[in-house]
Amino acid sequence: MENFKIENFEREHGIGSFPPLRPLKNDEAVNLETFLKLRIGLPIQSSASELLNFIDQKAIVIEGVDATEDAFDLKPILDKMSFSSEGCFVLFANWSRFQEVDELMVDDICHYFSDIYYPSADDMMIIGTNLMWLMEITHEGEAKALDLAGGPGLTNPK
Repeated sequence: MENFKIENFEREHGIGSFPPLRPLKNDEAVNLETFLKLRIGLPIQSSASELLNFIDQKAIVIEGVDATEDAFDLKPILDKMSFSSEGCFVLFANWSRFQEVDELMVDDICHYFSDIYYPSADDMMIIGTNLMWLMEITHEGEAKALDLAGGPGLTNPK
């Protein structure tokens, strides 16, 4: 996560108040990218761009969701999609083609979403640590989801 987001948060909420997050090391981010390729059936040598394009094509738009709205609440969306009931207490937030990935608590990203996601600047991918689902949130506020539980041949979100 970009440092200015943490600085902005702590300027508003107090020093040291930013929720715990763990930036993935480079090899961990590469492993995550590789596991996703395997999960969806792409060749391991596929580029990050090819992976992201594949995901973007297969993910289903979540109708009626606009992450740029002040009233946006991620938790009910995860619940509706049955993603929060998949046994994930932490998730990955992919900010930049698997070059910058953070591990955060689900409750923290839901509660502080408006402090973490900057509309018009961020394209964000949220990935369950069990690699069973992911959600894209574009800089325009569009949300798309993909159920990865089916492996190659993937199924639509529940």
